[in-house]
Amino acid sequence: MRHLVIVSVVLASWCLATSCAQTQTAGRIVFYSEAGSNAELFAMNADGTGLLRLTTNASNEFCPDWSPDGTKIAYESDRDDRRPVACFPSCQFRIYIMNADGSDERRLTDLDSVEGHPDWSPDGREIAFQADRDADGKSEIYIAPVDGGAPRLVVGDAFDNTAPDWSPDGTSIAFSSDRDGNLDIFVVNVDGSGLRKVVDTGLHDYSPDWSPDGSQILFFAANWPTVRQTIYVVGQDGAGLAALTTASRVVNENAQWSSDGGRIVFQSNRDGNFEIYSMAADGTEVVRLRRSSAGDYWPDLWTPAAHEEAQAAAG
Repeated sequence: MRHLVIVSVVLASWCLATSCAQTQTAGRIVFYSEAGSNAELFAMNADGTGLLRLTTNASNEFCPDWSPDGTKIAYESDRDDRRPVACFPSCQFRIYIMNADGSDERRLTDLDSVEGHPDWSPDGREIAFQADRDADGKSEIYIAPVDGGAPRLVVGDAFDNTAPDWSPDGTSIAFSSDRDGNLDIFVVNVDGSGLRKVVDTGLHDYSPDWSPDGSQILFFAANWPTVRQTIYVVGQDGAGLAALTTASRVVNENAQWSSDGGRIVFQSNRDGNFEIYSMAADGTEVVRLRRSSAGDYWPDLWTPAAHEEAQAAAG
């Protein structure tokens, strides 16, 4: 959802992980903020310091996602719409990629469709995303090579299939689908086989995010028509469903694991406007990371130490 607030933002500089990784051990968070007349991408340290504006466009930039090595960011933009920003919420969004400092923005695919919610594969070679190629108001799940090439269809049917998230081992994708009525969380193999439901809370279940060890999936559930939205965690086999946020009439959404599994970042309006928060993996130790009158949304936390460990394990 979008809550437009106009405010000035104080910017600070930071060093890229590739040039001064020793200062980046706590990680970097990328998010979008409505600090002006449109939504732009920002990055900051995991403790909320070191704010850097990454984009300055006459368009909306949403849903950023770090590449596994922290050098690039995928996101969606409405810059290709005939009326950027003014088109919201019915915009022609496309998937773009840029460097971690905001340079070298480029479009991922040439699909003539509404695209959204990019998610990098664990090896950094592909991006999963949703797209409505037949313009029926129902999205399909695709995978596209980062370096160019035709995307391939993973899930495409008469239902709305959204918010893909790649499993850590690269074999499966979790996503939301309304194929059983309300939106529920499903998992499918990357070749489109083995579709299975993971969880159905009885509410609308959105935006799954796989834990780094592959054992659990984060998501949030909306209790319409009330305004409450709750973050849950569930085992990848559907067992052990637990709520991580419990406050009534509060919106907590778009939760993402840190790449080392130690923290969870999310957005919440618990203190008035939407801001970025983090919490421990069990829902405790909640910390507000931003204090701005602008709306801040869709955080993604990259942890350099976890990437280095993954590289070492890969040999």
